[in-house]
Amino acid sequence: MRIGIEAQRLFRPKKYGIDYVTIEFIKQLALIDTQNEYYLYIKSDKDFDCLPYLGDNFKLFVFPAKNYIDWEQFRLPKIANSHALDLIHFTANTAPLFINVPYVITMHDTIFFEQIEFFKKGVSYYQQFGNFYRKVFAKRAVKKAKKIITVSNTERDNISTLMNVEKSKIKTVYNGVSDDFKVKLDNNQKQHIRQKFTNGDSYIFLIGSNHPRKNIKGALAAANILINKYNYQGKFVLPNTSYEELNSLLINNNLTNLKNSIITTQYLSREDLIMLIASADLMLFPSFREGFGLPIVEAFACGVPVVTSNVSSLPEIASDAGLVADPYSPEDIAQKAYSIINNPEFAKTLIERAYTKLDLYRWDNYARSIIEIYKEEIKK
Repeated sequence: MRIGIEAQRLFRPKKYGIDYVTIEFIKQLALIDTQNEYYLYIKSDKDFDCLPYLGDNFKLFVFPAKNYIDWEQFRLPKIANSHALDLIHFTANTAPLFINVPYVITMHDTIFFEQIEFFKKGVSYYQQFGNFYRKVFAKRAVKKAKKIITVSNTERDNISTLMNVEKSKIKTVYNGVSDDFKVKLDNNQKQHIRQKFTNGDSYIFLIGSNHPRKNIKGALAAANILINKYNYQGKFVLPNTSYEELNSLLINNNLTNLKNSIITTQYLSREDLIMLIASADLMLFPSFREGFGLPIVEAFACGVPVVTSNVSSLPEIASDAGLVADPYSPEDIAQKAYSIINNPEFAKTLIERAYTKLDLYRWDNYARSIIEIYKEEIKK
């Protein structure tokens, strides 16, 4: 087989969830399959070292473009059409309108397609344009695709309903968790990390994002309740957030009393992110909407309890190894967090359950499942 894999954003310096999904997938693919040919298509950028040597059966095609639309809709098809591919895999929700190669597509979520007014408030123009682009091109892409891959059963149902696609055309393949997150720190190591980031204080790790659906407003309101009602003495670490962004959040939500309790960071290196999660009392992830919920399984691998939401894909991924709360209720979020902080034995039970779930979230299984999809669709 000769398979193309679109990995447009792989070399960008600041990486996020989908980028790491693609990196881990490609790394496992190289370990598992040394026979079939793989052509990787990547937009020119700065981080050329994010991939190890992949093997002689992998060829990288790295090329620039004016923007991501130019790259995906014009540059990529021109190059891929010349490579006599059996199949190409588009890894991030969209595909070119005009390409002569049969393809499969990974739809991580349908959030961009959903008309949820609440999610539009506070979204940047760049994010709005990105959602508009995906909304225009994704529906066409899934109709033309030979197979649609998605990351949870919840999202499979959403794709089927919103895009009018038969479920038989959609395959759920759970994301994995990188072995990098499978760290077990002793108390001295955790205290070293705390000294570095919080002046030695214990802390709860929050998921930082300026997108309203991540519900940082609800997380901060829950933090306020934990401090004032439950007497939590630790800090709250909010990554990928500037001081100015935090200040605006606190003022707009009448939470300026939290100013000395929140520790913000700029974009974190992979190593610092892992160490910060692994040294936390727990992770608070009360998102309104996710396709999968990668931070949950990353916390599981680190041995850190999780409080997440009882909506979207999050209960499916957390299962009985995390606590779920109503994301619209800061009181419920805070109460669930306190039930873990106040009961070390319960926290230990959740961590033990989390470790048993990790076999569901393995990148080698992910890669093997994708290879089988390639084989099946090429045979048809």
